[in-house]
Parts: sequence; structure tokens; C-alpha cells
Amino acid sequence: MEKLIDDYELELCEVDCVPGAPLYSAKAHIPGDVSEVMPYLNSVLDRAFYSGDNEFIVWKNRERKFVLRPHELAASLIMDRPEARRVIGEAVTWINDIWDRRGGMTPDHEKRIPPQPLEVLKHLPGSNCASCGLATCMAFAFELIEGNKRLDDCPGLLEEENYGAREKLEVLGL
Repeated sequence: MEKLIDDYELELCEVDCVPGAPLYSAKAHIPGDVSEVMPYLNSVLDRAFYSGDNEFIVWKNRERKFVLRPHELAASLIMDRPEARRVIGEAVTWINDIWDRRGGMTPDHEKRIPPQPLEVLKHLPGSNCASCGLATCMAFAFELIEGNKRLDDCPGLLEEENYGAREKLEVLGL
């Protein structure tokens, strides 16, 4: 079967917000438009953020964040060029596999954008108890949005009186 992504040019970039940092981002510049795979990725990824119009899809795999755009795949937290080749290569293989299996899948065109931190904060207990490992509920809100924390990491959200708030956070895609 023909691969969706069979060629790309790899670029290693300094992280814009931290010049001189020991970590990079890797970008694969793809000659063809790969946007048609995005709704299929959206259907298999938990907690992905998707534009709904095939402009981008963002997801995390462990600590690493990925962004797919029509002509570009980017990955964060890259140490060096060999790691960039490996990480991008694995992601390309996975994307090509999803593309190969699309005939048996239902694409998900639902737009999912990350909620704003204050929107998340208003559904958190607000106790700043630090039981989640962070000093404040606002810090937890940021980490929740980034995918570094899960709802279960907040003991207050496990209490019966906060089930409604937890459900609202789940509706937000967290």
C-alpha cells in the first residue's frame, strides 16, 4: 500500500522560548499535504487537540508533544539529530499505519481546542492543598491542559461533592 508520508526533510530547531536550552524540537517538512489523516488520528488519540478543519492536531506521547500540520510534523523534547530521526521516524510509521487502516475506521471531525486555564480553574476545588504535587490549583490547571497531569491527580476531584466539576472538566477534554 502506498504510504501517506514517504519522504520528508528533517530540521532540528532550538526551542523558541529557551534559546541555548539543551533540548530541541524536530520538524519534518513533508512535500505532500497530509491533512486528510487528521480526522483518523483524532479518532484514536485521547486528549488530542484538533482544529476540526485539518489545519492541525496536537497530541502527547509520554512527555513528548507532537503537532501535525498539512505539510509538517513537529516533535518536542529532542536531545540531538539521531533522536530526532528516531522519534520522527516512529511517528511517521504510526501515522502511515493509521492511514493504511483508515478503511476500517470512522474519522472524527469534532473540533477540540485546549480550554483556557481560568476555565479549568473554576472547576477545580480551589483549595491550593498541593496534594497533586503542585503549589496551586492554577499550576495544576496549566499542567492539566498540557497533559502533564490527569484529573485523578487532584484528590479533591475524587470527592463525591466534586463529581459535577469533574464531569465538566471531562467535557472540556481533560
